[in-house]
Amino acid sequence: MLWSRFFIFNVTGWIVWATLYACTAYALCTRVHALAGPVGFASLLLAAAVLVWLFTFMRRHEARLEQQAERAIPGPLALD
Repeated sequence: MLWSRFFIFNVTGWIVWATLYACTAYALCTRVHALAGPVGFASLLLAAAVLVWLFTFMRRHEARLEQQAERAIPGPLALD
């Protein structure tokens, strides 16, 4: 992807994200502070669950993933 196209998509995404975040905060007014605690805690629990799942997946499929990686790039990697 060309850097100019990436830049346009990046800026567009930032504008959309900032607008949605600001509009949500405006609509919720003072409720934002009341919701921030539970939403933050739920996000933390979700992130922990994803990390546990990822660790379990990697442990169960380690051999297959190593074989796929070796087929994709055979031999030792040169560190220059």
